[in-house]
Amino acid sequence: MDMYHQSNPNLIKLRRYSLVLFILIIISLPSFFLYNLRFHIVRFNPDLKSISIITPKIEVNTNKVLSKEIKVEIDGNALKNFEIVNKKIIINLNSGLDQKEYTMTISNFKDTSGDSMSIQKIKFTPTIKNVSNLTISSNPEAFQSMSNYDTFLSNNPVLGLLPYTGQNFEYLITYDINNGSLIFNIYYDSPQGKLDALNFLSVQNVDVGKSIINYVFGPVP
Repeated sequence: MDMYHQSNPNLIKLRRYSLVLFILIIISLPSFFLYNLRFHIVRFNPDLKSISIITPKIEVNTNKVLSKEIKVEIDGNALKNFEIVNKKIIINLNSGLDQKEYTMTISNFKDTSGDSMSIQKIKFTPTIKNVSNLTISSNPEAFQSMSNYDTFLSNNPVLGLLPYTGQNFEYLITYDINNGSLIFNIYYDSPQGKLDALNFLSVQNVDVGKSIINYVFGPVP
């Protein structure tokens, strides 16, 4: 039996591949841990590609508690104000953004321990499509002007926060409008993710008991 294992070429190759994989894992582990220790941006909420012309704010999430000395600027008249809350920057936007490229500049970017990042210049272009997944083609007259968007948003302020991803990516909330009806889409990967998504909507004064909600269980997009 031992002679077979020693002379089996497939087994020898498998052992070699396993050894190479093990070595690669050992080599990559320090880089992985160093990256997580290093002061860095974790994510944007919403994702920069999902910002619409009525998005009320952008959250810049980092891995460390932030200094209050951070400065934020956005070209044009997009920036209303910003605040530092623990590990994130909450950037409040003026309503009625243009469909053009904006540059957000974050300077004096450091945490409370003194670790810092270089000046961050972040570009984003608001779109109409993420008012949010609007089926404009089925009802184009309803959203022909900015005033229509403002009126719709004032009646449904939660929509300005969508799409919204849970802090641990355990759920995603988007919405559609079909024949004048508002439909929330909740993607979740666990029962707790579903509850957290419903709680988020409730906190935003959405009556989840009377709302139309489409539930999608599985990997969160």
